[in-house]
Amino acid sequence: MSYDPGKIGKLLDNLEETATEWMENQVKEFYSVDGVDELSKEQVLEIHEYRESDDCYPAISLALGNLINYWEMEHDEEVDPL
Repeated sequence: MSYDPGKIGKLLDNLEETATEWMENQVKEFYSVDGVDELSKEQVLEIHEYRESDDCYPAISLALGNLINYWEMEHDEEVDPL
């Protein structure tokens, strides 16, 4: 019988939440804003560009995607980099 880590959904949810909080704090500090909803569309496009780059780790990409989705919901607008 081989090892089975069992259900890891809760762990993955916690990791995603931690990464998103971490990146939210970093983004707010970097852009000197109090909330992600205060970012300009140009700033969100910069974040999107970094997210799509080869330099972005998968966990960071997931977290930044969550922040972008939040911004889009708050502004009722999609970030379309094209």
